[in-house]
Formats: sequence, structure tokens, C-alpha cells
Amino acid sequence: LREDNAYQAFLVLYLSILLYKGSIYLDILAQFLELDHPIDFLTSIQYFITKKLPVSFSYQSDRNNRTLKVDGFVPIKIYFKDNHWFLVGWDVQYKNWNQYLLHSIKEINPSSKKVDMTGKEFSLSEFRTNAFGSAVLNKTKKHTIHISVPASRYNAVRKRRKEGTWDKSSDPYIWSVETFDVNEVFDYIFRWNGILKIKSPESIKKQFQTKLRSFLD
Repeated sequence: LREDNAYQAFLVLYLSILLYKGSIYLDILAQFLELDHPIDFLTSIQYFITKKLPVSFSYQSDRNNRTLKVDGFVPIKIYFKDNHWFLVGWDVQYKNWNQYLLHSIKEINPSSKKVDMTGKEFSLSEFRTNAFGSAVLNKTKKHTIHISVPASRYNAVRKRRKEGTWDKSSDPYIWSVETFDVNEVFDYIFRWNGILKIKSPESIKKQFQTKLRSFLD
């Protein structure tokens, strides 16, 4: 029942009532409220998603403080992860599914490009398997990292992160994740205070050790 769209919609509606009454604070709204016209933006996005229409927009990158021009992007879904809202869709430039931080999207408009979406079926669960954090999925090299997790902490990790695959043939378990930005994995492991450990590859393990030492220099 909890996975049913109607039940979840009712839950969101009830949260809205509590927000209106002042009984709850929804921090998840903060990034929407950074948009100039949040409701107009969502209405437009819903139209583009429904019609599978390509769009163009300016994108203010948080990572390098540059404004990018994205043209020929077919939005498929908005989703929430790691305290961020993302717009995910088919990116003509990279010929792959891609994601962009919602609050960094500016001046979204219909694109003049025509995009054939025949045979392109999107799976959010599969997409998230290859998207550990918020890094935009472009032609950056993808890294596979194997993480040692005590069997007793398996449920706690799985509750927070659904990405990756698990080898539970021995204790500790081995959690394998894929990422386009190793620092996102590093930061996550660091928050577990030494409980999670990078098992391999050795080059990634050494990068993590170097980053830890930099805090002491």
C-alpha cells in the first residue's frame, strides 16, 4: 500500500495541510522556492514530461560556477535524493540519461531540436544504481568502488542508500557502487566514522587516505 501512487499522493496532501496549519516545516520546499516562479516552472515541466518534448535551458553549475547552455534535453521525471531535487531525462548531447539540479535550471524553453524517443525506456531504479550522488552524468569516467560494510550495519546502510550491489557471502559484506565523482562516496563514508571502509580499487583507496590526511596538515 505504501508504494501505491494514490496512497503517497494522499500522504503529500496531508503534509500540505499540516504545513498550512503551521504544524510542520518542510525543508524540501527550499530549492523550489529558489526558483523565480516555482508553480509556473512545475507546470511547464509537467507539460514537457507528459508530451515528451525536448527543452533548452541555462544551467548554473555549482561545481565550477559556470553557466552552461543545455539544448535538446527531454525531461522524464523529477526526483529527490541527498537533499536535492533533480530533473532527469534524455540528453541529446551525451546520448544518455542525465540529471540536473532543479534549482540551477534557468530560462527553460521548448527546444527547436527534434528528439526521437522511440525505444528509450527510463528506469529510475536502474538510473540511481549508476548515480551515487549529485554529479551530472556526462562523459566523466565512471568509477566502481567496493566498500566493506559490517553485516550488522547492512540494514542501516540500505535504509539510507539503495544504490549498488551487495556481496553477502562473508562478513563484512562488500557493497559495490558506481559514481562519477569519487568525492561523493568519500564524503558519505567519512560520515560513518570508520565503520565503512574502502576495500578496492587500491588507487581509490589511496585517494581516500590522502584526503583524510589533508585534514591533519
